[in-house]
Amino acid sequence: MKQLLLYCILTITFFLGAPTILAALNDEALNVSPTKEWTITFSDVVKQSTVNDQSIYVTNAAGGTVDVTYDINGNTVIVTPVTPYERGATYTLSITESVTNEMDLPLQQPVDKPFTIALPFVAASADGEAIASFTTFAEAKAALPENGFITENDRVIHMTKGVVVTTSLTTLIYGHETMRKEYAGVTRHTELLYVDSTDKYVKVLHAGEHFYVKHSDVKLLPNESLKSYYVSGNSGLGHVLYNHVTNTSSSYIIGKAPSFLTKGKAYYSTDGHHFYDSEGTFVGESYNYFQYVSPRVTSSYSAKDIDAFIMRELEAKEKSGVKRYEHATTKSALIGFGKTLKQVEQEKRVNALLLLSLAIHEGDYGMSCHALHYNNTFGFNVTDTNDACDRANVDTSNKKYYASIADNVHAVVDSLHERYLNPAHLQPNSTNIQYNGAAFGDKLVGMNVRYATDPYWGAKTAAHMYKIDQALGGKDYKAYDVGFTTKHDVTLYNENMASVYTYAYREDTKRFGIMPITLSKTPSTKDGYVRVVSELMNDSEDVYIESDYVRIVPTH
Repeated sequence: MKQLLLYCILTITFFLGAPTILAALNDEALNVSPTKEWTITFSDVVKQSTVNDQSIYVTNAAGGTVDVTYDINGNTVIVTPVTPYERGATYTLSITESVTNEMDLPLQQPVDKPFTIALPFVAASADGEAIASFTTFAEAKAALPENGFITENDRVIHMTKGVVVTTSLTTLIYGHETMRKEYAGVTRHTELLYVDSTDKYVKVLHAGEHFYVKHSDVKLLPNESLKSYYVSGNSGLGHVLYNHVTNTSSSYIIGKAPSFLTKGKAYYSTDGHHFYDSEGTFVGESYNYFQYVSPRVTSSYSAKDIDAFIMRELEAKEKSGVKRYEHATTKSALIGFGKTLKQVEQEKRVNALLLLSLAIHEGDYGMSCHALHYNNTFGFNVTDTNDACDRANVDTSNKKYYASIADNVHAVVDSLHERYLNPAHLQPNSTNIQYNGAAFGDKLVGMNVRYATDPYWGAKTAAHMYKIDQALGGKDYKAYDVGFTTKHDVTLYNENMASVYTYAYREDTKRFGIMPITLSKTPSTKDGYVRVVSELMNDSEDVYIESDYVRIVPTH
């Protein structure tokens, strides 16, 4: 006659009939999760009516029965507590002879499995095996083995080394461990280099500086290494971005690669301008030119040049066979865009190629739904809660709709000036926190700090600018020297040495005291000062800054 055997997943294995119960069955399971589900596997289909709180149950140390639920599926029974078990308490899972199969053959020998619930903080080895649990984080950290990690409520909160991945739609990064001085937002699935953590915060390295994030916004991956990297190739400097959630990679070409990088070799950088090889050896420093040059410089190209580039790109897109680019050469919102861009460049001092790059990046070469039907090729006012695009019923009352592409351009430029390119916002009486320097930038300086949650938005948009310039002859590339201020509260002066504006250090909104600057093509005649491009929209006169407070950087 067929005997009923039982197996309990993990450390529990039960046999009925001739075989004896394995000794390991009676060993106490330690550091068990408060929400532990015990999965019991029998050798035959279980008769469901025999599974109840009399035949399979959990008791506490005082003998009281704990409320549990049963999930019966063929020969398995999953036992789950209705409410979490108490931290540090010991319980016993009991399986009695009352459990039978469909032929009413019983379990021949009862089994009791003691288990103890982990204290809040569990120290684990590198392979994930729980070593011990503790009441406090400090105790767990003191017992941490080499390359081990600590969990709290089954979430990794501390590790010797590893990678941090953002999990919230927007993860706020802070300049202080108390989560004050909110600095910017970073999009979901961004890879960050782990520095340290406690049960209160996670310290990461990004954009070349230390930031702090909340545990609730990230996931810690112990003993993982950075998988995003830079590589020099025939097309230029590529940036490969790894997604630890989907285990996939994406990439884009930034522009020309620094000369010190060897083609085909992977390099690593948390800021895009300090590069290290796979051994962690520093190999060189270089900044992406179009990512940090001032938007206030004038492009060398005419409206005709720009329109010619646009049409060549649209023709290539149309010939690609990609459905969304069908009839691009007749439908794109960018057709004839050059005249408007050059007009705005002259009137409002925003570089025409920068604006075209932004339109390409946000509006998919003028072929996005909003570009075609809302005259909005910049995605302006298209937010997470206002991103629907109804082609058949265009809502002209929606603030993302514009009467013309020209209106859209002017609205975007006015907004850029008001929010992101106006140094007046660093003054103590200003409530604006979006200005962080006049450049595409990154998550440390420039528009990227507050304009986009994608930490590489500045690099990706600048990549379009490089591509446009190269296609038109490379006249704008490295036409200016760029640099950064080296201290807080740096004042810029006019020709008469009167103060024009100050890069004031506002601790409540901007943690760092460095700002991007672009040197004028006209040499300074004032001893001790360098001449730089003004950031003011209505004043194209160069300004002066003390040379001791400026560091010119190499660019690529």
